[in-house]
Amino acid sequence: MSLEKRVAVTLPLNQSLQDTIDLVQWAESNGYRDGWFSDPGAPDGLAMAAAIAAHTQTLRIGMAIVPVYTRTPTVLAAMADVIGQALPGRFVLGLGSSSQTIMQAFNGIDLEKPLTRVKETAVLVRSILAGDKTSFTDMQTLYSRGYKQDPS
Repeated sequence: MSLEKRVAVTLPLNQSLQDTIDLVQWAESNGYRDGWFSDPGAPDGLAMAAAIAAHTQTLRIGMAIVPVYTRTPTVLAAMADVIGQALPGRFVLGLGSSSQTIMQAFNGIDLEKPLTRVKETAVLVRSILAGDKTSFTDMQTLYSRGYKQDPS
């Protein structure tokens, strides 16, 4: 099995939107295939991905990672849907638990059952993006019933 090699650029969140647009355009013109944001909190990585979408033609934009504790699965699915429309076939949503420092110290959120929370969030987000009406009442860390959005 051969894995495709991709050259990526880290898209830092500690610079202005215009500097990020300039970096994305430079990366694209220099053969980079991917650009990856992290999402520690501010500025918002998902908002930044949406904001740069119109300024790239070929670059795949990814989130590595979006913490599953700071946004609900319905919000994550809604945001992924819009960003996916702005970057058709070129958006990757990475989900994770983050760290105790970011969740507990910065946000006041307990990091309870992180692996379970990530798995359950992924199940819900995939279901919502598929256009399914949520009916998840037996999960350990999440609950969603009756939410539906158009499939992405």
